Amino acid sequence: MAILKTVFTKRLLTCLTSINPSLFNILVYSSLVYSSLVYSSLVYSASTYSAPALQVELKQENIILNYNQRPRLSQLLTDAYQHMSHAPYSLGVSLIDTNPVKSTLLSTKKNQLLQTLKKLPEASPQNLYNILSNLKLVNRTPLNLDLEAVQLNSKLNPLLEGRYTLSLPKRPDHIIFIDPISKQDIIKIKLKPGQPLKTYIKEYLAGTNNNDKKYKTFTLIQADKNIIMPTTSYWNNNRYYLSPGAMVFVNLNSNIQEAEQINQKFIELLKYYVAY
Repeated sequence: MAILKTVFTKRLLTCLTSINPSLFNILVYSSLVYSSLVYSSLVYSASTYSAPALQVELKQENIILNYNQRPRLSQLLTDAYQHMSHAPYSLGVSLIDTNPVKSTLLSTKKNQLLQTLKKLPEASPQNLYNILSNLKLVNRTPLNLDLEAVQLNSKLNPLLEGRYTLSLPKRPDHIIFIDPISKQDIIKIKLKPGQPLKTYIKEYLAGTNNNDKKYKTFTLIQADKNIIMPTTSYWNNNRYYLSPGAMVFVNLNSNIQEAEQINQKFIELLKYYVAY
């Protein structure tokens, strides 16, 4: 078919040349002008195109929001809420920076801790190594994402630019235990409204075969990534309540080499773990 079209075109041009050379020249000139205009238009469009100041993917809805000018955080949250098909859990909202440079820095911190854990001979550091290896960490920004708080306080309402993913999850029905003494990665326990942390710890220990004396200290990471590191006496004298989706980390025992530093680094990395 292409060969027939080429032959036909050549014959048509030959015919036009023999009948009216001037007409042929006009057609050729017009064609060149048209091609030049099209090319110029394409070049102009490419040179004048500018990427949006802010682009945000709504994780749960698979929708992308584009802003030509930098919006305030409150504007982004307001727009995002209007696109949601469910009521977001405000404590679990995460704004994730997809900048590859920052992702590399986070991966470096994770790998450094993995190398430290890999060198330790005890079972619990090796279990923690496996747990950390399977955790997917993301560049969660340290912004307050409570819409009402942001609207009422201008200091919490910055201008945004760049590329982000916004996670607006449903309210979870569980809390999470991360226990290096156990060989399990993530342990979910059904949420018990109105029950303090002691109740969860008691239930968790009842389901393990480990000696309770191994469990000396815990760290609580609330759903909004607020970290509580209480003393033992604190647990004995106070009732502490967990938010849905909170994480309880069983600290490595102090008799393990570099336990304190490892605990601190692991807890810091948990700020970048979006579990739901």
